[in-house]
Amino acid sequence: MNDLASAAAAEAAPADAGFSRMRRYYCLLILTLVATMSTLDRQIMNILLEPIRKELGLSDTQMGLLTGLAFAFVYATLCIPAARIADRWSRRKMVALAITSYSIMTIFCGMARNGLQLFVARFGVGVGEACGNSSGHALVGDLFPRRERATAMTVLMLSSPVGMALGLAFGGWALQEYGWRMAFILVGIPGLLLGPLVFFTIPEIDKGMADGVRHAPPAQPFLQTLKAMWSTRAFPYMIFGATITAMAAMGAMTWLPAFLARSHGMDHAAIGAALGASLGVGSIIGHIIGGPIIDWLGRRDLRWHLWVPMITNPVAAVLAAIAFLAPLDYVFPLLAVQMLLQGLFTAPMIAIVMNLAPVAARATASAILGFVMNIVGLGLGPQIIGIASDLLKPSFGEESLRYALLGSTALGLVGAVLYFRASLSYRADIATVDARNRAEALGS
Repeated sequence: MNDLASAAAAEAAPADAGFSRMRRYYCLLILTLVATMSTLDRQIMNILLEPIRKELGLSDTQMGLLTGLAFAFVYATLCIPAARIADRWSRRKMVALAITSYSIMTIFCGMARNGLQLFVARFGVGVGEACGNSSGHALVGDLFPRRERATAMTVLMLSSPVGMALGLAFGGWALQEYGWRMAFILVGIPGLLLGPLVFFTIPEIDKGMADGVRHAPPAQPFLQTLKAMWSTRAFPYMIFGATITAMAAMGAMTWLPAFLARSHGMDHAAIGAALGASLGVGSIIGHIIGGPIIDWLGRRDLRWHLWVPMITNPVAAVLAAIAFLAPLDYVFPLLAVQMLLQGLFTAPMIAIVMNLAPVAARATASAILGFVMNIVGLGLGPQIIGIASDLLKPSFGEESLRYALLGSTALGLVGAVLYFRASLSYRADIATVDARNRAEALGS
C-alpha cells in the first residue's frame, strides 16, 4: 500500500462511538481553560518585568534568568518524567494536580520579597506546568481522530494567545491599580477552582481511542519511545525547527514590554492594553485558521503540514525586524500580523507530534517536544537577549534592547530550512505510523 493509501486508510478509523461528540467537546473546553490559565500564569511575568526589576534592583541578565531559565530549566527537567507517570497512571489526574500546584506557586510569586524568593516561586510554577501540558495534549490526541486533530488542537492552543492577551491586559491593569504583587495573586486564584473541575468532571479516556485502537499497548520504556520517535525522520527536524523559532519568539515576547517602555516611553497600562490587543488578536486569528487550513491542505498533500511554517516563518521574521525599527504607530500592526503568521502552526505542531507518536506514549512525545523547546526556546531565548542587551548597552544605552531583539529575528530563516528538511520524509513516516496503529487496532 502506498503512502497516500495508507494515510487514507487511517483516516477511516472511527472514534469510539460510545463517547459522544458533545462529551468530547466538553472535555476539550475544560482542557482549554486549564491551558489558558497555564499561559496566563506564565505570561503575566512579562508585563510585570520592569517594575519587578526596579524594585528588586536586578539587571537585564538577572531578569532574563528569572523569566527564562528559572521556569524553563525545571520545566524541561521534569516534563518527561511527569509525562511518563501520566502515560502509566492517569493523564486526567495529572492535569488536575498540575493546575492546582502551579496556581499556588503563582500566588507565592506575589509574596516574594527578594530576587531569590521570586526565583524559587517561578521554579515552582515550572514544576506545576511540567506536569500538565503534555498530558492535556495527549488527552486531546486520544479524543479526536487525525482528520480532526489539528482543528481540535487549534481550540486547545487558542489558550496560548488568549492567555497571553489576558496576561498582558489584565497584568497591566492590575499593576496600575494594585501593584505587581497583587497581580500575581489575582491570576493564581482561578486555577484553584479548575483543578477540582478537571478531577471530578472529565472521565478517564482510553489511549488511542480516536485511532480505533482497542488494545493500547502498555507504555514503552523511555529509551524505546525515544528511539521510536527519533526513527521517524521528520520528527527531529520538526522539533529543531520549532525550537529555533521558539527561541526567537519567546525571547522577544518576554522583552517586548520592556522595549516599549524604554524605546517608546509607554506606561505599563498602555503597553498591556496595546500588546494584549494586537498580539492577542493576531495570534487568535492565526490559531483559529491555522488548524483548519492545515487539515484541509494536508488532505491534499500531507507535506503541507510542514510547508506552511516553512513559508510563514521567514515572513514573520521580516515583519518583526521592521517592527523593532519602526515608529510606534507601525509597531503594533506589524506585530499583530507577525503573530498571526506564527500562530498558524502552533496547534498543528502539536497535532503532528500526536500523529507520529505511539498512542501509548503521546504524553511522553509531547514532553520531548516541550523539553527541547523550553530548555532552548524559553530558557535561552530571554537569557540571550538579556545578555546581548547588557553587552550592547555601552554603545547604545537604553536602545540596546532594540538591537538585541533585532538580531534575534534571523533565527526565523534557520527554522524554515529545518521545516523543509522535515517535509521530505513526512509522508513515509506517517505511512509507517498508520501501519502500526492498524495492527494495534486489531489487537495484534
